[in-house]
Amino acid sequence: MANTCGKAKGFFLTIQHLYTIFAKSTKRCQILKDNVKRLTPKSLSSTRWESRVDSVKSIRFQNFDIQKALLQIAKNDNDPKITSEAKSLAKNELSYFEFILPLVIWYEMLNTVNLISKQLQSKDMLIDVAMEKIKGLISYIKEYRESGVLNALQTAKDIALEIGIDQIFPKKHEPKIK
Repeated sequence: MANTCGKAKGFFLTIQHLYTIFAKSTKRCQILKDNVKRLTPKSLSSTRWESRVDSVKSIRFQNFDIQKALLQIAKNDNDPKITSEAKSLAKNELSYFEFILPLVIWYEMLNTVNLISKQLQSKDMLIDVAMEKIKGLISYIKEYRESGVLNALQTAKDIALEIGIDQIFPKKHEPKIK
C-alpha cells in the first residue's frame, strides 16, 4: 500500500532519510542519543514491516526532540550537505502539519496491522481464528475511514499545538490560465 501512493512514498523516504543522517556518523548518532531519550528512528526494511512501525513511532512521539537534534547537527556539522539536509528536515519536513497528520495515521495503521500480524504468526493460531482476525482488521480499516481519520486529525492538531506548528495545510499555488 505504501508503495502505490506518491505521498506515502515521499513520507517513508523522509523517514529513511532521517534515519540515514543519524546512522552514518557516530558524532551525529551521539547527538541523537543526547536529545532523544527513549525511542530512536529505525531503518525501513522492505521485508520487516515492524521496522516501519518502530521508526514511525519514534518520530510520532518524539518529533520535537528529533527536530532539536537535527538543528544541532545543522549548527555543528562540518559537511555542508549534511548541514543543509538536517536543517531542511527539521524546518521543512518534521515541522509541517502536512507531515504530522500522516505520521499519526501511519502509526495507528501500522501498529494495528503489526499487532494482528504477530497474532496470526503465533504457533497455536487456528485457521478459523485467523479468518476472524482478518475480518476484524478489515472492519477496523473501514471504521477508520469513517471516524478514525477525524480522530487522527485532532491528535495531529494537538501535537502541532504542543510543538508550535501551524495547524494548517499549505495552499498549493494554482497556475493561472490565460
